[in-house]
Amino acid sequence: MKVYFFIVAILTPLLLSGQIIDSRAIDVSLTIPQVAMMDLLPNTSTIELNVSAPTRAGEPIDMSNATDNSKWINHSSSLAPGGARRNVTAQILSGSLPQGMKLKVKAGNYRGNGRGDQGMPSQEIVLNNMPQVILRDIGACFTGRGVQQGHQLSFTLGYDNYSNIDFGNEIIVIAFTLTDN
Repeated sequence: MKVYFFIVAILTPLLLSGQIIDSRAIDVSLTIPQVAMMDLLPNTSTIELNVSAPTRAGEPIDMSNATDNSKWINHSSSLAPGGARRNVTAQILSGSLPQGMKLKVKAGNYRGNGRGDQGMPSQEIVLNNMPQVILRDIGACFTGRGVQQGHQLSFTLGYDNYSNIDFGNEIIVIAFTLTDN
């Protein structure tokens, strides 16, 4: 047993030292692009918020169908070293709501198969023509692509002032923008 240990103890360093004949090193240059991309899915088609007339005298107009949860925000983001994190804002770009009405939007919590710092939803906002943050603090991330990936948008039409409600059929354009903080 002692002879076996002695042979292994003597031969192992000799065998290992003879293995490296030559060594070289190379530089590796890595380039990671700065990315800021966002999409609305399943598509950018018009959503319809329908208000129904009351069925009986003395009742208000029926707003129960004036909601939509069909749209999702998908985004990809990489940041420059020390760069600002990102936000998503929403605003009415063109058109106007019927008198006495308000349109609210809320981004839901992140869902999906993406990775990274997806950002946090802000409180529900009442849309107007000024940009308002609906997602904040987005870092380096990707949400995954498609419905059920990213942040679900919830739109709700409501009364602003019932005494000012004016009937009509309006189309408005809402802009969602991915911005640096």
